[in-house]
Amino acid sequence: MLSVVYSQAAHDRLHARTSDGLPLVLGVSFQYRLDQRKVHDLYMAYKDQHPHIVFNLGKHLISNSAANYTAYEFFNNKQGIAKDMLGYVNGVFENTLFCYLDALQINSVHLPQNFEGAIQDSLNMKQNITRTEKLVENVKVKLATTVLVATKNANSTIATAKGKAAATLAKMSANANMTIQTVDAASKGFAAVKDEMGLKTMKSDTAATKSEMLSYMYNDALSSPSMMDTQFLVGSAPGTYINAQAKSEY
Repeated sequence: MLSVVYSQAAHDRLHARTSDGLPLVLGVSFQYRLDQRKVHDLYMAYKDQHPHIVFNLGKHLISNSAANYTAYEFFNNKQGIAKDMLGYVNGVFENTLFCYLDALQINSVHLPQNFEGAIQDSLNMKQNITRTEKLVENVKVKLATTVLVATKNANSTIATAKGKAAATLAKMSANANMTIQTVDAASKGFAAVKDEMGLKTMKSDTAATKSEMLSYMYNDALSSPSMMDTQFLVGSAPGTYINAQAKSEY
């Protein structure tokens, strides 16, 4: 296998132009093999000039092929261009030089400095855009997760509040029903006592006069276990005590 290298030395510098007209300097190498079946034909056609012809024709073919691609493609797709050049050069070599290419590499690409700077800026901008897009996607995911968690917490809070409200309502309803039942039972009990004992409800029309029934209810309340620690003011009308307290506050 033989190798040809187009470096950036003065004698073999490969000059070309891109399809959009920009000057281009390439560093290219390729490896080729002689067609063993046609060695006699090769010698008769080119004698010892064959290596020089391979070098010069390859240079010409690669320069022509380079004109099919833009500067941006050379900057971003060297491998793809090298593959295309390999096929193009190999087709000519097999038909005219009795050899074929094993591989072709683009080792370096030099474009005008201003263009390379602009391309680099463009690539940096694309990277920044890509990075920003990923950052935006990450923020969206985080926000979606935050909203999901907040929604679940809100639903949990609402469910807990509804549960507590239902429990409080049930408790208060039970207490209210118990109070109603207690009051109803006490009312019926006091009514039965009044009827059995023949107690009167009024002695006179004066407010100070206590009915027999109210006296019984008062004494019954005093005998309740819940009144054991209660202090009583004896010998004074409740209204008098309340009025005195109200006046002292002013």
